Amino acid sequence: MESNPKQIYRYGRPAYLDEEAKIYRYESDGSPVGLGNKPCPKCGKYPKDYSGQDPCIAELPGVFRACCGHGVKEGHIKFVNGVVVKGAFRSIIDTRPYTPKEIEHEKGRAKRNDL
Repeated sequence: MESNPKQIYRYGRPAYLDEEAKIYRYESDGSPVGLGNKPCPKCGKYPKDYSGQDPCIAELPGVFRACCGHGVKEGHIKFVNGVVVKGAFRSIIDTRPYTPKEIEHEKGRAKRNDL
């Protein structure tokens, strides 16, 4: 199958270039692509709720930019130090607070691994 260079994915949804209007439109309904007007097909959340970041991995400490891939492509995390991690990510939300013992363990692990 030949790839279409004019096709893109915006927030996990296929879109195409409307050459006459010079804008991208969603394939599903022809509406113009815009930030926050469609939910992520993977988590169902809207990007406008998180300043355009992917809501399932928004506001990670030390992260400059992150994309989960929305179930259609490989995700990436770009850290402020320039390191980039790519792969298939799965969000896990743990609302249980860390215990003081767990915090000390993680600090020790980070120090040993120079993280």
